[in-house]
Amino acid sequence: MVAGFCGFFCLMNMLAFDIGEVTAESQTTALYHDSPTSCRIFENSDIIGLVAFCSAFQPNETSYILPNTTTRLQLFRVVNLSTNISLAPNMDQLLVLEMIACNLQNITSVMFEGLRNLQRISLMKNSIIELPPDTFRHNPLLESVDLSNNFLFSIDRITHSLRNLRLLMNLNLSKNKGISFVSNEDFKPMNNTSLKSLDLADCIIERIDDEAFKWFNCLASLNVSRNLLGDIALKNLSNTLSQDCLKDFRASEMRDEMYFSLHFLLWLTYSEVEYLDLSKNKFSYFPLEGYRQLKILNVDYCGITFAPYQKFSGMSKLEILLMKQHFIKNINQQFKSASKLKILDLSEFSGEITLMSVNIAGYAFENQKELEILYMNSLPLKNGILKNMFNGLSNLKEIYLSRCYIPLIEEYSFETLENLVSIDLSNNLISELANNTLFGLRNVRKILLDGNRLSFLNNSYPFEFTPKLEVLSLNQNKIFSFPSGMFLNLNVLGIIRVGDNFIQPWTEEILPFSGNLTLFMLKKNKISFFTKLMLEDLNKVELVDLSGNPINCSHCSTKDLQIWLESTNTSFVKLASEEKNFLCHEPQELKGITVPNADLDFLDDYCIPKKVDVAKIIYSTTVPLLVIAIILALVWYRWHWNIKYMLFLARSRTKTYKDQVNAHRYEFDAFVSYCDKDLPWIRNELLRSLETEEDRITCCLPDRDFIAGCSVLNNIAAAIEQSRTTLLILSNEYLSSDWCKFEAEIAQHKLFEDTRNGLILILLEPLHKEKITKNLQYVIQTRTCIQWTKNTAGKKLFWKRIRLAIMNPEEKTWFTHIT
Repeated sequence: MVAGFCGFFCLMNMLAFDIGEVTAESQTTALYHDSPTSCRIFENSDIIGLVAFCSAFQPNETSYILPNTTTRLQLFRVVNLSTNISLAPNMDQLLVLEMIACNLQNITSVMFEGLRNLQRISLMKNSIIELPPDTFRHNPLLESVDLSNNFLFSIDRITHSLRNLRLLMNLNLSKNKGISFVSNEDFKPMNNTSLKSLDLADCIIERIDDEAFKWFNCLASLNVSRNLLGDIALKNLSNTLSQDCLKDFRASEMRDEMYFSLHFLLWLTYSEVEYLDLSKNKFSYFPLEGYRQLKILNVDYCGITFAPYQKFSGMSKLEILLMKQHFIKNINQQFKSASKLKILDLSEFSGEITLMSVNIAGYAFENQKELEILYMNSLPLKNGILKNMFNGLSNLKEIYLSRCYIPLIEEYSFETLENLVSIDLSNNLISELANNTLFGLRNVRKILLDGNRLSFLNNSYPFEFTPKLEVLSLNQNKIFSFPSGMFLNLNVLGIIRVGDNFIQPWTEEILPFSGNLTLFMLKKNKISFFTKLMLEDLNKVELVDLSGNPINCSHCSTKDLQIWLESTNTSFVKLASEEKNFLCHEPQELKGITVPNADLDFLDDYCIPKKVDVAKIIYSTTVPLLVIAIILALVWYRWHWNIKYMLFLARSRTKTYKDQVNAHRYEFDAFVSYCDKDLPWIRNELLRSLETEEDRITCCLPDRDFIAGCSVLNNIAAAIEQSRTTLLILSNEYLSSDWCKFEAEIAQHKLFEDTRNGLILILLEPLHKEKITKNLQYVIQTRTCIQWTKNTAGKKLFWKRIRLAIMNPEEKTWFTHIT
């Protein structure tokens, strides 16, 4: 929690001290153990003096062997305590007495005789039904009484015992399942006390009378959470509480109310409350104006949603806002006036996260200059993280964005988060981190990217701008390898977690030689052998987890690995894995044996390089080559004009023959690739103009000429193969179709393989530049490209050019179809 709230929380603790079931053993250091009394003595952690924790205790006996400086006595599950004998009459310095789960039913004033300085007493988790009126007559300085988790059925059964405790400030009656109402007379005996804090949580209270709390001079803290209070009870509560005195109010999870009382909410807006917990309720309307002193607001699990005009306009002092599981689909300027916010929880969208999306406007948090922690886990940010989304959060220390369905992060999106220390982006759909994605995070220490789709195949260096990074977690991604030197600038990096990926052996240095690397977790990857650079990298780490990798012990590098394991100072651990490190998976005879224990003598037969006579190899290859080169040079010198002429004749005859053969092998003159929207133009214009008796051109159309039952891919390849040319009918609709673009790619590759120049482009309309790919741009610039026109004269020229492009001038008399 943020340090700035310590003062406020300390105030709340003083007003509402809750003596929990906590043993001194968990908070302090033992000094000695007294076995005869089953008591242990500890140094006190919160008040001056010692703590005595006892699991067995004899009244009026044990206390005499405890140190005189004991100021806190804890009796935990001490049974059979006598109610007619003083517990510790000699312990007049005792300030705190806790008798927890001691099966107490009856309490008498005799038990506390001699404890005149007692300030706090806890009788929680017993079986108390009532307290006699004189119970605390020997303890006038009591400030806090805890009677929680007992069998109280009526409040007036205990308030008479508290009537003379003028210093009493805190009373805890929570978890008494018999208390069902608070009458006007229940707290009347306490009208002379100084009560500031009252806890009535986890009872079964249904009724509160309209003057039930009028006996308290200025009640500052009230907890009525997890009761059955309806609208009438809460209205009465507002009539009997002071708006000026109330500082801490808690009413979470009203279990028998459809909607929380709107009357009471409006009453709260005019109060001086500083801490307000209304979590796990339902609201028909939640007013955001007012609450001028509010510092902490908890409306977790309320499904809060706001009207478009609603803003936190009155909460100028709000420091902590907890809105987990809300229903806010658009986050823009709702928090503009809450400029003092330090913690904001907007996690766990209450709608159907797989079907809906939350939109965060640019500069939505521009006024939250003091915000330190932002929770947005399970918020469906399906549009990704966009630039300016987090602008203004200059003091943010931690941000949580796990399970948000984030597909991408725009570059420079975090550039204003200069003080960010930790960022959690785990379990999203991120497949790429560009070089400038994390730009600006120069102070970040911890980055969690587990459970995404990262691969780093594009040789990006996203961590270049995070020089202070200490913990990097990339578990469960799709990483096969790391770009060379990816981590070399991270000199303070201590932990790298890349388990459950597809990482294979690397051959370039990836880890910095900083001396700070503590853990490198590589479990469950695809490492089958180890290169020398891998071993050098692993020498830089204190702890390495390589469990679950399929090591092939028949690889020649295994001998080097075995030697390295005997000499390295690196330690090997297995975290969350049952399989050992360096376990052989191959060959079958070594499966299940660790590398240090494997017998690798068989590697000597084929892994040790044999001596080679380099001079003999050079001589036997260079001399014949030199002789051949001399002969060829002499032949060329003597008959080079004759050779040139023969090559020219051969090329000419080959080309003529191929042209004649190919002309007769085509079944179609043109394969036509088009989108469905342009089909009317194909039928009304193209076919009527080309497939005529005069031109005798045959076109291949997918919906007319493709073979039924054959795959679309095979049909396309066969059509291109059997057609002299390919017509691409280009339009903006064509470029928007992935299938059409696929057809165009196949046509280009197929014609290139056949060394044909038969690609013809027809432009039906001006194309949008953003839809034109680089490949298509190149094709437009280097291939026959004809623009369609509706002008009559232009149409004649258009069709003439199309016919010439399909039927080359020198091939006018050749036709592809059989007559």
